Parts: sequence; C-alpha cells; structure tokens
Amino acid sequence: MERKQSTVSAEALPFKAEHYREWRRKQIVRMAITYLAPLVILVVYFQYRYVGLEDESRRVHLEAIAEHQANTLDLFMSERRVNLANLVDHPRFSEPPAPGALGEFLNDLKRVSEAFVDIGFFDSSGAQVAYAGPYPSLESRNYRDEDWFVTLTKADDYSVITDVYLGFRQQLHFTIAVRRTVGDRVLILRATLDPGRIYEYIASQQTAGDVTTYIVNRAGVYQLVKEELGQPLDKCPVPVSPERPSGFGEYHSEQGTLHYAFWWLRSADWALIVQSTPVSSTFLGKP
Repeated sequence: MERKQSTVSAEALPFKAEHYREWRRKQIVRMAITYLAPLVILVVYFQYRYVGLEDESRRVHLEAIAEHQANTLDLFMSERRVNLANLVDHPRFSEPPAPGALGEFLNDLKRVSEAFVDIGFFDSSGAQVAYAGPYPSLESRNYRDEDWFVTLTKADDYSVITDVYLGFRQQLHFTIAVRRTVGDRVLILRATLDPGRIYEYIASQQTAGDVTTYIVNRAGVYQLVKEELGQPLDKCPVPVSPERPSGFGEYHSEQGTLHYAFWWLRSADWALIVQSTPVSSTFLGKP
C-alpha cells in the first residue's frame, strides 16, 4: 500500500526535464525582449542618425563651397564685362579705333586680368574692322553668322558671355562682347578670354583639398574642368538640373560613390559643380 502511494506522488510531480528546458527558453526570450531589443533599437536609431548627420554635413559643406566659388566667379566675370564696357565708353576710344589704339587697350585689359587674349571691334554687318592680339589673320573676318554675334544684335541685353568653343582659331576660348547703338548703327567690342586662366583663378580660390571644382553649360558639357576628370567640350556624366538655381546630389561612378553640389552662375549660362572625392578612392590609395 505504501509503495503504491509513493509511485503516485512521483508521477504527480511536474518537475520534468522538458519542463525546465521549456521554462529556460521562455526566460531567455523574455530577457531578450526586455533587455536586448531596446539596445538593438537604440543602436539602429543612432546609426541612422549618424548617417543622416553625416549626409547633412556633407551637403552643407559642398553647397557652401559651391556658393562661395560661384559668387566669386560671378564677380570675376562681371568685372571683366565692366572692363570691356568701360573701354568702349572711354573718351579716348574712337570709332573706328585708330591704328594701334586697340593694342594699347588690350595691354590695359591684360594689366587688369591675364585671362584676356585679344580684342576686336565690329561694325553692324559683323565685319571685324579692327583687331589686336595673337591672331592677326582674324582681322576683316565676318562674324555675322556666329551665335554670339546673332545673340548680341537681337537680344535686349547690351552684353553677352558665351560658352567655351573653338571658333575660327581652333583654340579653346570664350567671348565677352558689349554692344553700343550710335544712331541707327550697332557697334560691338569683343574680347576673348583663356578658359585655362579662368580655371587657375577658380583653383586659387579653392581651400578644401577633398573636393574638385568644374564648370558645365546648360547642355551638361564641360566648360572648365580638371584634366583627370575630362576635357572641355566633353559631356559631363554628372546630372545637373537646369531648372533649379542650386542643388545637391549623389552619383555612382566606376571610382565609387561621389557627392556633388552645383550652383548656377548669374553672369554666364554655366553651373559650377563642387564634387567630393569618390568614397572608394580612399581605399585605393588615390588622392
């Protein structure tokens, strides 16, 4: 009788090995939910915030450089245009210019900026009636079909700054021209500038070593660019919206992911782009 009671009591006990294993699993799950889950959530949150702050810092950094350099270049271009306008309004400037006078005026311009290459005076038909510079064969050429001449004679603005192009001389340059109306005649004074000198000027303003600056036009064609990135008149792969005055973006290239900010100039139909060094370049040992 006692043996039977002992057997029943043993069978009635709930403390089996499976019970303890199940209880342990439940406790581990509870502890994980109670202690580890909030920790994981915090880690994910702070990682997300860090990435967001890093992106925001990069955006602000690039946009600040782009705005500063664009404003500096705008000022430089506007000053060159004023130099030319002041010249055509100068009391010593005759119409047409006296022989040798344009050479003196060109020297005056070069003392202001070495970017000036040559200078020419045009009548209303587009003929260059006077010239000073390193390409004397350009004198007497007619420019009536050139885009810059057509734009200047038909537009309301008194001046024009062109894109970089080759032209008759087959050398990269761009034009700044001003127009004056005397009676029923249109008179035009035009100077060409060296894009290389302009890029040197931009580079001299660049203080951050982790970025590269270049210029594109409305069609996304390089105007001024570092040789490692491309050549003037090549198509730029970085997309820049002509609808927005400025912006920030990300571009994936063969060298890695790069970020850039752009700022459209007011003086010319150009966008200045400031590009960060590709992410992968750090690991490849590139500058």
